[in-house]
Amino acid sequence: MKAPKTMPELRDALAHIMAGAINGDVKMDEGRLALNAATRIIESVQAETRARALAYATSQTIKPEMPLTSQIFTSQKEAIENGT
Repeated sequence: MKAPKTMPELRDALAHIMAGAINGDVKMDEGRLALNAATRIIESVQAETRARALAYATSQTIKPEMPLTSQIFTSQKEAIENGT
């Protein structure tokens, strides 16, 4: 599995880890890892939701496939200029 580069890819990777524990494909220690992964999925969704709410409240836009290390907000003026 390659390293995730976007929030959706991160959640997908963590979901695969969690599914392996549920299906019995992993051991007890790996099950704990899956529980930790599930927690991270929830935190990821919450963080993305907060960022989008903040963007909406401040009239900013967020790129749909936001890389994990990129700038979160793009001003509306910049978005219009770039056609995004």
